[in-house]
Amino acid sequence: MFQDGKSALKGINGGQVVFSGEMQEQVDELVSQTTENLVKFNQAVTKEEQQKALEKILRYPFPPTLRINPPFQVDFGAHTFIGKNVFINRDCLFMDLEGIYLEDNVLLGPRAALLSINQDEEPEQRQNLILKEVRIKKRGMDRCGGYCSSWCYGR
Repeated sequence: MFQDGKSALKGINGGQVVFSGEMQEQVDELVSQTTENLVKFNQAVTKEEQQKALEKILRYPFPPTLRINPPFQVDFGAHTFIGKNVFINRDCLFMDLEGIYLEDNVLLGPRAALLSINQDEEPEQRQNLILKEVRIKKRGMDRCGGYCSSWCYGR
């Protein structure tokens, strides 16, 4: 499922997840850390400041060929995996709790939204999450304002 075969969270294995208690606390803590580093990334003046903040967001050394035009938004960060020669244009949004995989030579247009989460349609179950990865294959492209959820590009 994830690059090293492990999630940054206990209990995340895809499918439906009960989102409460310890799980919610773990997610909230990691989202808070990511948000702090996103502010640094989006306000960085130099490439070095951007790279330092992005490494803290993704929680792994990313390829030096990655280019992101800020502003960039990601809720979790630890479950976004990026190949070589990837370009992410302005105002992109990633909801990566289950995992977002951008293989080599992927291009994302401005305001692309990649969402690996959804909620159950049943009102009594909407607090729970339905997780399914988003994967954009080699040389893939999501045009300007494109919306991709696991429902359209998932496994």
